[in-house]
This record gives sequence, C-alpha cells and structure tokens, in this order.
Amino acid sequence: MSRFTALLLAAVAILAVAVAPAFGAKKPTPKLGRTVVVKPAGGTVLVKQPGKKPFKLKKATSVKMGTTFDTLHGKVSLTSKKAGAGTQSGVFSQGKFKVTQHPSDGLTDLTLTGGDFGVCTANRVFGKPLTAAANRRRRLFGRAHGRFRTRGRNSSATVRGTEWVTEDRCTGTVTKNVSPNKTSKIETEGQQGLSFDLDPGQTITYYCNKLNLDPDMYCLILLAMPADGVIAGGILTQIDVPNYYLYVRAPDGQEGAVQIPFSERDENGFRQSIFACPVRQIGTFNVGWSLDGQTLLYPETLSLKLDAEGPNENCITDPPTDTPIAKGIRLKLH
Repeated sequence: MSRFTALLLAAVAILAVAVAPAFGAKKPTPKLGRTVVVKPAGGTVLVKQPGKKPFKLKKATSVKMGTTFDTLHGKVSLTSKKAGAGTQSGVFSQGKFKVTQHPSDGLTDLTLTGGDFGVCTANRVFGKPLTAAANRRRRLFGRAHGRFRTRGRNSSATVRGTEWVTEDRCTGTVTKNVSPNKTSKIETEGQQGLSFDLDPGQTITYYCNKLNLDPDMYCLILLAMPADGVIAGGILTQIDVPNYYLYVRAPDGQEGAVQIPFSERDENGFRQSIFACPVRQIGTFNVGWSLDGQTLLYPETLSLKLDAEGPNENCITDPPTDTPIAKGIRLKLH
C-alpha cells in the first residue's frame, strides 16, 4: 500500500467518524406534557430550562416544560405534541414567557413573565399619571397553528390557529386578534366566567383589582369592535351595591354617565352587569366605572379607538335599564 493510499484511507476514516454522528443523530421530537422542540426564527432568543443556566438558542432543541424564553430581541419557533397524532407549532416574539402543556388535551400554555408591576402600585399610591411606557409591562405576539393559549395577569386567550397579541398593563390584560383571516376566533376568559370570542380587528381588556385597593373585589371588561362602531363591556364585583355608574368620554370631549343596575347576587356573592353601545363618533373613547357615583374605580378609564360609526340604535344592558346616558355628570378622578 502506497503512502498516499494510506493517507487517503486515514482521511476517509476520520471523515466517517466526524460525519457519523450527524447521520446517526435523532431529530428532536416533542413529548406530550413533557417537552417541546424550539428553534430560532430570527434575532436572539434566550432560553432558561428549570434548574439550568440560560443559553442562546442556535439550533433545534428539545426543552422541558417550565422552560422560559426571552424573545424581546428575536423570534422562537415552538412545536408541541398534540393530544392525538401529530404536532402543532407557532412562532412567538416581542416578550418573555414560560411554556407548559396539558397532557389531557394538548393545550399549550404560554404564560407571560417579566415586567415590574411595582410601578403600578407606586403610581396609584402617589397619584402619578402612567406614561404609555410605564403602563405596558409585558407583551407577547404569536402566530400559531394548533391549540395554544397565552396567559396574562387578568385573562387568558385560547387560539386554534391565528395571529394575536397579548399585553399585560397596569390597567389590565389586553388581547387583540390581528389575524388577516376573517373567520379567525380567539376565546378570551377572565375571572368568574367573564369571557368573549374575538373576531379579527377586535380588542378586549380585562382588569381585576390586584393592587389591594378599596373597594377590594371588582373586575372590569371592555371590548372594542372598531369596524362595527360598537363598545361593549361589563363589571363583576362582590361589593354589595344594587347599581353602578358607567362613565363615557367621547372623542369630541363630551362626557356623560348613566346609572345601570347589577344582577342579583349569585351563590358566591357576585353581582354583574354588561352593556353594548353603538357610537356616533369615530375616534378614541374613554370608559370608566363608579360604584358610588362620585369616584371612578381604578384604573379610572380604559380607552379604545373605533374606526366607524355604529348603527342608530340604543344601548343594550343586562340587567336592562331605560335610563339614557346623561351629559355633564362629573365623577372624581383620583
């Protein structure tokens, strides 16, 4: 055997050893309720598995449930196992979240993490106004196919394949359906059964008092249906009062309030009330709730923007009321 042939055979042997792991390596696959497979989809993604050091995601990797992701400067593609055959996947960005999964039905939860909500309490205590940046504490954008759910402080949003944004603010958890698919639906749910399905373009805000404010137990919900010119919302509370005041400030600056009845208390002591109102103006509306007719409940007002005028019809409330919106009723802002 010539020296050249021996060198050639040695080189081939070395190549075989080096390449063999690549051919023999198994492609990572997700395991129901145990692991998901993630890979970078752009930018820088940081990954932190339970009990391990964080690392930059550079290739497809299998990680345990309970792993947290930082996609503030990148995008991550995440694949989980379905409850039956097959997998489901999505691309997530613009925030931090922890992944878990329900083995019974394959629903994959993405719980928003990070964000310092101490500023919410501080601003409330000292009466300081919230800037837009201070109000937005954390956020997550998703584009997914399959059963995924984002969970914020005040509500959750379940999808079966769409594009959506979930944002935790001092003033509540906001979910928006941003899918171009007109048949897309997002199931949103707050506390004590407050829920609504979002069509494309619709936005909903849930807020529950988590700042130990007085009065203590109340939850608010505000829905924007921009293309239909409709505002809808509700309030849920264990505070035993028969009525509340709904306050509205229109885009032209006009203000008004109306007294609306609560339902009777249920077996858990909760009263609730909902409303839906077509509007006559295009622009930004501010909506607030008061239990005493004098002071607005925190966060004082929630805002929304409508792109079209609504139909020429009256508001609907449940329980019903015939009292019209009254202009000029002034409620105290904190």
